[in-house]
Amino acid sequence: MSLRSDISGDQDSRVNRRTLAFALAGVFVIGIVVVAAALGASLWPSAATEAALPRVSTADIPKEGYKFVPDIYDGHFKAEVLLVRSSDGTLRAWFVPGALGVHYLPDGPWWKPGLPCRDFRPNFQSANIGCEDPNLPERAKHRYKWSLDGKRLFAYDEDMLAVPGVEEGGYFVFHKRRAS
Repeated sequence: MSLRSDISGDQDSRVNRRTLAFALAGVFVIGIVVVAAALGASLWPSAATEAALPRVSTADIPKEGYKFVPDIYDGHFKAEVLLVRSSDGTLRAWFVPGALGVHYLPDGPWWKPGLPCRDFRPNFQSANIGCEDPNLPERAKHRYKWSLDGKRLFAYDEDMLAVPGVEEGGYFVFHKRRAS
């Protein structure tokens, strides 16, 4: 064997090692992409799961309109869901403690019901949500108010509790994260 054949043999093995290293790196990168895509797809619910999500009709709520619907949860306290459509057509939803026409203003956090209110609703002229019950003291009526987007207007109260979901095809679909 000559010196020339030894040198050319080393160069051939370097080329083969380099090709093998690039091929393995490519397979590794493709594997990571495939696993990441599968993991990403598993994070979103299937079409069948989304079709089975609870929903409530919103077709009867005009701009600057609202309605209460029963809460879908069997939680620790009775609540209803307040659906409010703003003047631009946006629909928002919040949990409100109470049922059957009597709602409770929060005693600190929303899950801790306080004063009863027989007329809790949005007032689109004053652009807020609050209690319009004539039996509620004026001081409480002034304090328990939220903006139409559910933000507190008084420092000691909490923002309203948003209900997760989206409006789609004339229905509010509970827990859906994005419109189709």
